[in-house]
Amino acid sequence: MPSFRHLSRQLVFQALFAEHYQPDEQSGFLQYMIDNFGINLPDVKFAKDLHKAVNDSMLESEELIQEYAPEWPLDKIAVADKLILCLGLTEILYFQQAPALVAINEAIELAKEFGTENSSKFINAVLSKVAEAKLGAQSLSKPKANAQ
Repeated sequence: MPSFRHLSRQLVFQALFAEHYQPDEQSGFLQYMIDNFGINLPDVKFAKDLHKAVNDSMLESEELIQEYAPEWPLDKIAVADKLILCLGLTEILYFQQAPALVAINEAIELAKEFGTENSSKFINAVLSKVAEAKLGAQSLSKPKANAQ
């Protein structure tokens, strides 16, 4: 059973995907997803805030994708992969409700669920490059348990 935050990320991704193809009807997709697939979601605010943050930072995220994956023009990246990257970049750089490593791992899981066979590797590479460049290599390290 996925965590409520993972479920929130799934719903946000699915709303973003629908919005990509029907941009004139953006306002209702996330609520529709929550009402129909997130009925028992304990923290709707997380999903709504993340959705807003991804939309607010979409242009900056697309610029980062171009910068850190220059061999892949945006129009050649699958829509699902681009949206997962934007969601991951938003969580790493702007939303910051979870450590960068958690945000990367969550994006990889979304890529395995919604992307192609190679999506997770591509998303891991791009998000890791950005996190290391913007936050430092320590952002990709697992916290060390206190040895006693």
